[in-house]
Amino acid sequence: GHQHGYIEFFLRQGGCVSGISVACKMLTTLGLTIDDAVSDGSQANAGQRLIRAQGNAAALHQGWKAVQNVLEWSCGVSDYLAQMLALLRER
Repeated sequence: GHQHGYIEFFLRQGGCVSGISVACKMLTTLGLTIDDAVSDGSQANAGQRLIRAQGNAAALHQGWKAVQNVLEWSCGVSDYLAQMLALLRER
């Protein structure tokens, strides 16, 4: 409960990033502080940190999986869309 900690979310595969603003809102709603976050729509490399947050350990644990799901889904969809747009622009 009362211990302080931090959490970091990383991009597994490189590509277009999205869901960051939603993820940050979810974390701040739990009373956590966002130390660093990339911008929605930016391109990120595999292994790049997307978000770093700190605060109460119980709140970090509470938000972890939900934020992970938002980021995985959002980044996957936006990267797929970016790839489709790149193919269309080549034509």
